[in-house]
Amino acid sequence: DWNDCPEEELEHRMELFRDEDRVKGFDFECPPLMRLDLFHVGPGTYRLHWSFHHVLMEGWSAALVQAEVQQRYRCAFTKEPLELAEHRPYRDYITWIQEQDPKVAEAYWRNVLKGYEGATHLCVDQAPSDLHVPVDQFDGQVLTVSREKTAALKAFGKRHEVTLNTLVQGAWGLMLSAYTGQADAVFGSVVSGRSVPMNGVESIVGLFVNLLPTRVKVVPDQALVGWLQDFQKSQVEQRAFEHVGLAEVKAWSDIPAAKTMFETVVVFQNWTGDLTSTRWNDELTVEEVRGHHGSPGSPAAVVVIPADELVLGISYDLNRYTAADVETMLSCLRSLLESLSESETWKLRDLPLLKGDNHQLVVEGWNPSASEEATPLVVAE
Repeated sequence: DWNDCPEEELEHRMELFRDEDRVKGFDFECPPLMRLDLFHVGPGTYRLHWSFHHVLMEGWSAALVQAEVQQRYRCAFTKEPLELAEHRPYRDYITWIQEQDPKVAEAYWRNVLKGYEGATHLCVDQAPSDLHVPVDQFDGQVLTVSREKTAALKAFGKRHEVTLNTLVQGAWGLMLSAYTGQADAVFGSVVSGRSVPMNGVESIVGLFVNLLPTRVKVVPDQALVGWLQDFQKSQVEQRAFEHVGLAEVKAWSDIPAAKTMFETVVVFQNWTGDLTSTRWNDELTVEEVRGHHGSPGSPAAVVVIPADELVLGISYDLNRYTAADVETMLSCLRSLLESLSESETWKLRDLPLLKGDNHQLVVEGWNPSASEEATPLVVAE
């Protein structure tokens, strides 16, 4: 009961509680992997802290759980009969996975990763390491693409039948090529996992999201539109095998066991659910819903939120990247995305990856030893 706590002290207490709760984590030997804490913070006002391990569910499932709780609350309040929608059990998904032929998945992933030998470090990485090191200290930056430029980008994708997700991932792959000086770039992609051919999969509560490698091969003389369409085709083919765990995928590759597969991750938040302000009934309003997803897990995680103004963000390891370098990377990514709508007939080598002073910074400052041959795609002259 923090009913008599002053506002400033209340916020401090809540912040301390959230930090302690995150550090506490969850013990898999002591279920359930979920906690609910209710704080009385004022007359008729409460704060609910809901924490759970990600292995239980993701945002999609959390929305399903909240919707059912809301429905149960309303019916309990109004005394109306409770009629819940049917949900397929998560075990059906596990059964489906067990029915898949692992040899087919192995052949697919071996072919995708053939010849790839591990993560290449970005030229701005302050502490490159081939070993996976937990990200304990991190920060983030965000910027947006204007409404006009976002609309133009969406229109470009519609004309050429490529999704916004494809455009963003393709752009990040081209960025990695420029930042590493290599034509073969691999980054991690978070997939929803709900494209499995199963009726009612959208109603299942459980963890479906997965992290998998995405490989981009940059050929400077290839037409941009054709390259994007080929990239999207490869992503569609991957859907049949996106249920496979990352550890298995790595075991099927040529990457040494001690080496990481990739150093950056792209998260395209195409889930359109809502966990924000909701008026449950005349007596209860839920508002100011805030979430915290913890460490990005990767030295650099690009988070993209599709909206009228496209949101671009990077969460990064403070021991690996400086704020100034991340700001430049975000600016470069935005510039590249904005240029796509003007590039109908361009080849990859024509893309202006950087603008203004950033051109000289990357080409001469960040990668001074890279020759023209070693850097397959840099900035359009």
